[in-house]
Amino acid sequence: MYIKRILSFILIMAIACFIVGCDESSDARVYFELPEIPKTLDPQTASTDAELLIVRNLYEGLMRIDDEGNLANGVAERHEKNGNEYTFYLNRDAKWDSGEELTADDFVFGFRRAVDPKTNSPFAKRLMCIMGAKEINAGIKDITALGVLAVDKHTLKITLSEEDAEFLNTLTMAPCMPCNEEFFESCVGKYGLEQKCVLANGSYYLAKWNQNEFGIRIYKNAQYFGNFKAQNGGVFLSKSNKNTALNELLDKKVDAAFLRSSEILSAKKSGYEIQSLENICWLLTISGEYSSEMRSAFAMSIDRESLINDEDYGITAAYSVYPGTLFFNGKLDLQTAISGVGVRDYDAPAAKTAFSAAVKRTEDKKFPKTTLYYYNDEMMKPVINDMIGHWQKTLSAFINMEASDNLEVLQREISQPSLQMAVFPVTAKSDSILEYINMFAKTNTARPQDTIIPICFDSTNIAYQKTISNLKLDTSNGYIDFSFVLKEE
Repeated sequence: MYIKRILSFILIMAIACFIVGCDESSDARVYFELPEIPKTLDPQTASTDAELLIVRNLYEGLMRIDDEGNLANGVAERHEKNGNEYTFYLNRDAKWDSGEELTADDFVFGFRRAVDPKTNSPFAKRLMCIMGAKEINAGIKDITALGVLAVDKHTLKITLSEEDAEFLNTLTMAPCMPCNEEFFESCVGKYGLEQKCVLANGSYYLAKWNQNEFGIRIYKNAQYFGNFKAQNGGVFLSKSNKNTALNELLDKKVDAAFLRSSEILSAKKSGYEIQSLENICWLLTISGEYSSEMRSAFAMSIDRESLINDEDYGITAAYSVYPGTLFFNGKLDLQTAISGVGVRDYDAPAAKTAFSAAVKRTEDKKFPKTTLYYYNDEMMKPVINDMIGHWQKTLSAFINMEASDNLEVLQREISQPSLQMAVFPVTAKSDSILEYINMFAKTNTARPQDTIIPICFDSTNIAYQKTISNLKLDTSNGYIDFSFVLKEE
């Protein structure tokens, strides 16, 4: 009788564990305010913070980042390296959220899409170390020449053309996610653009995507059998068109949100937790149509210590183009950061002398009519106002201001000869120095004679309720892996 009671108790407990879960996971929903409305959830073409965040939680690559920020196995249970050849052995239980088996062919197709110039993947450069990738991306070779091979359903071989110490980390990022070719073709050009054309293999699946009155819901994926099972029931993602992210947070409509640096103090005073990554550098570009002497005068008359006030703006003066996130894990040393960036010390008298001499050498002996364009950010506007006011006072240079609400459009315009001055941010999307340099170079490749001057560093910030735990901001695509996040109910 005693043994029967014990067995009955064990059976009851087993059933209870099955119903409510014995793994400390929760059915709570986390409410999160996005910085912008995503246009696509296609991993190979996602580019904005919102898109990358959602993609990170819907998909799993060969490798993944764990809750301590370390590289871990994803779909690949293990891998071997022989010279520049990697062999990955996939989890045989890996599935798409439809229940269909995930195979090595899905990774082959995903990698091919990422390097195919027709896809126009914004992060294709991350994969240029793979054999054949450069030639394919340049339109010289067919995508079948890519050094990614499905040995069998559960074995993938990737051959590099050159050694890349960051390759395994790269495999955690958006363009390296798998893509089911049959499903992709069935979407007829709408892959990743609407709910029925999203097939996930990660910790979550896409349950709802309301595009008219925007809202996205992702729920715990029951078809996920990897090591990163969601610790909550789901995440509700929104972007209010009536309220700021800060007000959504303070009004208790969301549990967490991206905030501008200028909003951090208000959130802290209201009892919210804050995590920040210094991964943004605000830059000033001055057209090469001005003489080098005149451009130097502008650079020397930027008093960063006076312009940048941490308490007021939540930003710091920049004497380098490299934000702090690139110093993680010893990836960049200070000497490298400050060498060759052309930052001039503040010297008002020398600036005035140089500017006056430069103006006298112009054809009509006058400073030309000039407009400075800037990305419209409320935190930066007073900084730019002060900088222009200082130029007017110190150099007698009168400059107009014009705001731009679209950063992509502004960055395209910077390459045009008609744009004289601009202030804009460059954001490090990972801790890869090479990738950051490539992003930085995009703003100036068409006009290498221009001057680019770092002004200040800014941060990506997340504020969240104290009922939220294990939310960790990192430099990987999308910043947050919600599978670790717990919420007290």
